[in-house]
Amino acid sequence: MGTVLDAFHVATTGTRSAIRDAARECARGGPERSLLDAVGALFDGDVDGAVRIFRRIIKREPADVAAVAADMLAPVLVMRHELDHLLAAADVLEAGGWRASAGTFRAMAAAERGERASAIRHGAAAERALANESDPIVEVRVLQRLARAAYLLGDHTRALNLAMRSAQTAARLGAWRTAAAAYSIAFNVHHDVLEDFAEADRFARLFREAAARTADMSSLQPALIAEFTVAVQIGDRERVPELERSVRSLGLPEQYKEYYPLTLAHAMVLGVTDLAAMSTVLQVLRDTSGRTRAQWALCAALLALALAARRDDDAARGEVRAAMTRLGRSVAADPAYEQRLRRLTRACAAVTCELLGDHVRAARILTARETNADETIRVLVRDGEDTAPGLRGMQAIFKQARAMRAASDPPAELTASELEILHLLGRGWSAGRVARETGRSVNTVYNHSRSILSKLEAARVPEAVAIARDRGFIG
Repeated sequence: MGTVLDAFHVATTGTRSAIRDAARECARGGPERSLLDAVGALFDGDVDGAVRIFRRIIKREPADVAAVAADMLAPVLVMRHELDHLLAAADVLEAGGWRASAGTFRAMAAAERGERASAIRHGAAAERALANESDPIVEVRVLQRLARAAYLLGDHTRALNLAMRSAQTAARLGAWRTAAAAYSIAFNVHHDVLEDFAEADRFARLFREAAARTADMSSLQPALIAEFTVAVQIGDRERVPELERSVRSLGLPEQYKEYYPLTLAHAMVLGVTDLAAMSTVLQVLRDTSGRTRAQWALCAALLALALAARRDDDAARGEVRAAMTRLGRSVAADPAYEQRLRRLTRACAAVTCELLGDHVRAARILTARETNADETIRVLVRDGEDTAPGLRGMQAIFKQARAMRAASDPPAELTASELEILHLLGRGWSAGRVARETGRSVNTVYNHSRSILSKLEAARVPEAVAIARDRGFIG
């Protein structure tokens, strides 16, 4: 192994075994060996170990060598949203002559902080510096980072174009880790913004295939998660079990333990057959700190749906109210993914209200400004056969809730008055209290009670209540 740049090229294009072999050829303790050891740690999923090595190189080595380590470290800092450290890494890159790379990371940090003008300025500086870049590996990495900055700025067409330029060139060069990162941006554009789930699924597969070529766990983990979550959303029953097993077998690092899309996808898989199990996962997910309004509200709306399916109507109404209160009004600054979660929350709330018999409120939820023009959501709520591909996973949960509710319908021969009285008796109310609260006479309540006992073939009121609870048509 000759120079640190040689090590850099092996690190960006080599497989795990190639990197390991190259590291053995380097002097122990030298910057080339340290750089390859750090990238090897990333491949193995030891992100913290890799960060420690990169920082040690930056601290000890001259500017040109430190810049190489900073270029490898900065993407990890982006993933962790450590913006101050990211800007420090950009300074190291600038000092080492890596101006294009420095500009991209400054652009990303500014975009993350909402500093649009600054992000555009740094991105333009990176593009100017890129015109003088002779190393094709550096070039494709800069293109991929410019694509991410454009995505963060909401310039999604540009993000997609830059990502595809980077991915195609990186694939030709064998720089599969860079190709994987570029495919991930294309996935995000199609999934979060365009809501083109066929294309999102295609890019998730390309993301996974590129990551698998190098056996890089730091790329393979998010790639598998992306493919699993979109497979759940499109209701691909054949692929979901295999992908879920693959994701669970990864031993995910800490940054994925509370990753909302992944845990929501796990909950949705459960909900197709077991709404109670789904609810358990959702309660934990909802109450985890750092939830956005839409993330919290969607969990609450799905909990309401499960409660309504089990005929725990009072609790279901409470969860719907909580979901819609937390959701509040949409704002222009809401990112595309958050807006999608908002529409799904409204769909869940509308279906729940329909199960509860509150059709007026269901219609009101669907006629709100952000859902009124979204025919895909309206078709989803109607359970139409032409439900959009990205909503079929949610459609399966709605089907389960409707089927569960229908299976626990009270006997047709029970009148509405008898059902109301049975529900109140189930709360432990006496006949006298039922009479007072409902404006009936005690004799009328007794007459209804005798009719209920006869229809349910029960000897006494407690037995009738037990039968009704067992069948699920009172809570």
